[in-house]
Amino acid sequence: MLAPLGNYKVGLNTISTPKLNRIEKKPKYQNTGKLETLTSDESQDEDVKSLHSLILKNNKPLDIIREDIVEAVSGNSKSDNPSIIDTLRREMKAKDVEIKSLRKELLDGISTVALEDTISDSLQNSNAQNAKIIELAKKARRLTVQYEKEKTKNIMLLARIKELENPQVDEDKAVSSSKPTDNSMKEKLFYSMRKLEEERMHNQTLKQEVRNLTRILQREVGDTVPTDQLLKGETNWKGRSEQIIILKEKIKELQKRLQNETKANSPIPRESMAKPNKMEDLKRKDLERALSEAEKYKSDYIELKKRVDGMQSRIKILEFDNKEYRSKIKILLDKSENDDKLITALKQELKKQKKNIEQKNTAVFQNLKAICAEQQETIHTLETKITDMGNIPQTDPTESPDTQDLQNQISKFTLLVDTFKNEIKQLRESKSELEKQLESEKSANYLNKIQLQKIQKPEKNSDKKSKHSLKDTIAILTDENEALKSTVF
Repeated sequence: MLAPLGNYKVGLNTISTPKLNRIEKKPKYQNTGKLETLTSDESQDEDVKSLHSLILKNNKPLDIIREDIVEAVSGNSKSDNPSIIDTLRREMKAKDVEIKSLRKELLDGISTVALEDTISDSLQNSNAQNAKIIELAKKARRLTVQYEKEKTKNIMLLARIKELENPQVDEDKAVSSSKPTDNSMKEKLFYSMRKLEEERMHNQTLKQEVRNLTRILQREVGDTVPTDQLLKGETNWKGRSEQIIILKEKIKELQKRLQNETKANSPIPRESMAKPNKMEDLKRKDLERALSEAEKYKSDYIELKKRVDGMQSRIKILEFDNKEYRSKIKILLDKSENDDKLITALKQELKKQKKNIEQKNTAVFQNLKAICAEQQETIHTLETKITDMGNIPQTDPTESPDTQDLQNQISKFTLLVDTFKNEIKQLRESKSELEKQLESEKSANYLNKIQLQKIQKPEKNSDKKSKHSLKDTIAILTDENEALKSTVF
């Protein structure tokens, strides 16, 4: 049974374009956990039309179609496998074979009775099919909403786990993670390089400070005594505090001797005794200051050494991370090149299919024109016969029985003329419908070109976008195949 001509309004834009729009507007993950759902009546009508076109295109039972719809909505990663792509290509080849066979049948001859039967049957079954399609669309929408909610929750949990594993990551990195992976990797690399330069500059300043401190210590201690041995305590060198204690003891002994000697000798005036005491106090204060400064320098030196060690370890970690980021960037660049190759191949296939569609449509139009011309010739001949028969003088039916036969033939010819006129009208209507379908296909092809140009932008470098673009191109090819099939009918 042939399908009715009225149900052939299956455009390329019914299935492919809504998917592409959803893929372009879908973010990588959402912080709020909420989803934008389509609530307008126009979006519902588009979904119903797309499902209706799917059921008309695929001559499968409703259970299998329902499973296909659930798999398409859930967006499983199984569709990314090459085996499914091979199956789709096989189906495309099978559909091409069917189109060729149907074209041969159409060229052999068109039966008006079969067309009328199919039109009547399709009008009866269309209401039940529309009800089932609406139910499937509602179920598909519910599944999409549930899947999107679970997907956003999963993405938010993964982001939270990454933040907990890396507590030292800045808020800028958390914000940049929502962007595509290539931009985030570039930003991380730039941030790490800037951090490396800052650490190097800080390391140089610390080295300069350490050199200055070592020079000050050498001035205080002396060039002959090494600082490493002083820290270990291997030398017999005595610091200023020890020397001060020894000198104080010597001063006390000398003071005692002087006191003993002065008792025997003449008394010394108080002014001369007060001067050395002041000198000793000044020296003692200077020594205490020097000792406190030396202790401070030692503590600062230890802290600086710890910082330098930490900076060196940090530099090693950053170098390791930099190497990993470079390797990942190389992988992403390779993937982008492969995606470009796939897009060029798909463009070539689209061009080939467009040429085939145009050739087939021209052949169909030529056949229809030839049929119309033949029927017009037959109508013209019949009209001439009718006029010739009408010019014959009328006689009584009782006198000449041949006149009755002629009148019967005239009535038959008039009926044939009417039937041929009706057929010509139907063929003209089908021709106009086919022309409208051609225009819709051209507009859909133009939109598909624009969408392919958008896909070729640098944002498609990520793996997910490349996979979705492959899905969409395959869907476009299948839609074109089915549209061509409908035009042949």
